[in-house]
Amino acid sequence: MPLGPGTEFRERAWAALDDAPYSGTVTYGEITARIDAHRAVARVVGGAIGASPLLNVRPCYRGIGADGSMTRYVGGLDRKPWQLTREGVAQAR
Repeated sequence: MPLGPGTEFRERAWAALDDAPYSGTVTYGEITARIDAHRAVARVVGGAIGASPLLNVRPCYRGIGADGSMTRYVGGLDRKPWQLTREGVAQAR
């Protein structure tokens, strides 16, 4: 059962993010592919992840840009690398 209220699209994006491996990262494009959405909506996927009402439960910080960059994070961009390092991610791709 999905956690938190959201549109069907957001629920699918959140479920795909929830499947991201511990101590790993996933690009918004990879999440887009996992939910069988068109590549052009990768930014929309990023917005859906940012809208998650479960910031402390859902691993939103594992989402990164296609180039490996630390993209915006509702918990604060300065906290994203810290959270990834805490999980054992040496550096984003």
